[in-house]
Amino acid sequence: FPRTTRWLRGRILDRARDAADGAWVDFREPIGDHPTEAVVAMLTVLARDGLLELAPHDPTSARLPGAGGSAG
Repeated sequence: FPRTTRWLRGRILDRARDAADGAWVDFREPIGDHPTEAVVAMLTVLARDGLLELAPHDPTSARLPGAGGSAG
């Protein structure tokens, strides 16, 4: 179901889990059928839900919460 928001949430979290510990992941590109705008909107939702941490000065970068180091 690649067009669903559930699928998109899963792909975003997969990428964040696959990143090196504490590394910010860039989400400036579409994922599947989801345009960049939808990806960024989902990052905000996932951050609100406590599943991701958004980079302080870049809403297109995120990582798992508590994934090491200081923010920025």
